[in-house]
Amino acid sequence: MISPYPMFILVQSGNMVSMIIGIAIAVVCMASFYSVIAGFVSGVFPVRVRYSAISISYQVCGAIAAGLTPLVGT
Repeated sequence: MISPYPMFILVQSGNMVSMIIGIAIAVVCMASFYSVIAGFVSGVFPVRVRYSAISISYQVCGAIAAGLTPLVGT
């Protein structure tokens, strides 16, 4: 995704209106992603294990992404 780049530029400007616009861009991009992911992921797993499988896959991916983000960012 490219939304972090304009967001960081707008937030670093120091202007309050620019900061709000920058954060709003990021929120809109995240909302567009999360709005379709629930329907997609629920169709991937069978009903019997759906809740556990979605939870485990979400948490593992979040841990990997959150754990590697500082490494990539520095």
